[in-house]
Amino acid sequence: MNQDDYQALRQDYINQIVTVAKKHIPYFKFLEDISLQNPIATGTITKTSENPKKTKVIPLETVLKNEMYYSDVVDILDSYENILETTFNAAGKEVTDDVKIHIGGDQLTRERFSGAKGLRAAENNVKNRFGHLTPVTFEMFHLLMNFLQGFFDFLYSDKSAGDLGTLKCEINRVMRSQVDQDVKKAYDADKDFVIAFLNAYIVELLCERFGMEDHLSVPTKNIPPEFSSVEEKKIWMNEVIGKLVDEMVWPKKIEDIQDDVIEDGQYLPVTLKLSNGTEISICPRIRTTNKKSVDEGSDKVKNYGHLVLELGMLFKELLGVCKSPERNQMLRLLKHSMTVFKARSNNSKYALEIHRFLIQQISTLSEKEAAEVVTGMFVNTKGKVDSYIPADLQMEYMVKTIKKHIKHMYSNKSEANIAKQTRSLSGIQDLSEHFDKASGVVHRCKKHKKKDSDGDELLMIQDLRKLRPFSFQSGRLHNDFPNIKKSVIEYMNVDHYHSWIRSRIVINANDLGQ
Repeated sequence: MNQDDYQALRQDYINQIVTVAKKHIPYFKFLEDISLQNPIATGTITKTSENPKKTKVIPLETVLKNEMYYSDVVDILDSYENILETTFNAAGKEVTDDVKIHIGGDQLTRERFSGAKGLRAAENNVKNRFGHLTPVTFEMFHLLMNFLQGFFDFLYSDKSAGDLGTLKCEINRVMRSQVDQDVKKAYDADKDFVIAFLNAYIVELLCERFGMEDHLSVPTKNIPPEFSSVEEKKIWMNEVIGKLVDEMVWPKKIEDIQDDVIEDGQYLPVTLKLSNGTEISICPRIRTTNKKSVDEGSDKVKNYGHLVLELGMLFKELLGVCKSPERNQMLRLLKHSMTVFKARSNNSKYALEIHRFLIQQISTLSEKEAAEVVTGMFVNTKGKVDSYIPADLQMEYMVKTIKKHIKHMYSNKSEANIAKQTRSLSGIQDLSEHFDKASGVVHRCKKHKKKDSDGDELLMIQDLRKLRPFSFQSGRLHNDFPNIKKSVIEYMNVDHYHSWIRSRIVINANDLGQ
């Protein structure tokens, strides 16, 4: 991430903290009149659209192919090319060599599509080498699921049920029986709980910083002055909450991490450049006098809280950008997420997918093509500004509908009948929607005045006030997290990470699957 990315994401984090503060802490209601739009973010794609349209989704017929086999994947891409040609001909247009159609799927599907294109790369005909099907990208829903799994991997342990303030303990205390450590089994339940868990930690952070006895009291520290205008409130908010983000949420700088591991008498290699241009390496002995950073790391309960904020707030931003896509925001979040995936596992497949996607967006695609790809990764379900979902999540809904229809075919499940039945689903949906509209059917739904999660958040806030995770106490720890780090960056080899980024640039830029 460059400095502009950091500043923009920092502002997003400030807005996120203020939103939680206004919801749970009555004192901060005075910030209600401040607009929380990020002024630093640029390049908006969908947020500036005054009248976004509902996305037309047309399911293709189901084919009995297995993406585990490249022979079947080649057949699938052949069928895509045939559909493309048929559709263009029906519209009276020619499929020229310049036509490009964005395709994608989860990580495995993306890998298979790229591999199949590689198998046909030597073909002279554009259609035969699948030249119209480009670029190939991964999809965001599966990335979100994988990121959330990383959150649990870092912070969840069945043995920590007795440690107040940990994931497992709070899951038990609020009786969220649907939450499962395996995110694939309970994504929605896990996502909802993690957001509530994060909100409780944000409230505790504010209570600690402002010296509040509980979330209903008033500050005794960092008391805001009298404001004469909304602009003064905004300046104060960005200054005070921004400092909070820098100290408590933001990953530590690499220099600070290195300082933590320097011991008295350790030799530290230093490269010096002389006036004549030559470089020499020396290894002076370091004598440390300030052990403050080492002492701060000895409070593992506080480290746990830092990690909750760092991972949780990034996850919440990823959810937000999927709900209301904006290209520049999405790219900086993916850059930051790539660090998390790489820290979790050096062989992370999604770190590699993000790297490949960033190369496409920044280098190999034109600005227009890059914008079209980002827009094509999402589906607008209601025709509103904030009603987008990732395309692969829409695909999950479609698969559920397809399975329901196939189930009711009973024994008549021949390949031809399955194709015929699933080919008609789009028409069936259009007919039913038109019938409801023409006949004046009113769809009634009961909205809850208050979210069920609010009570759970209040209980967790009370637990954290007892624990006070952001009040430093040397030697404190959760029994099952004795070596937890303050930031995900401390879990990775930074030098290897940067060399890995550099080594993959040319490979991904020349990827035949793009």
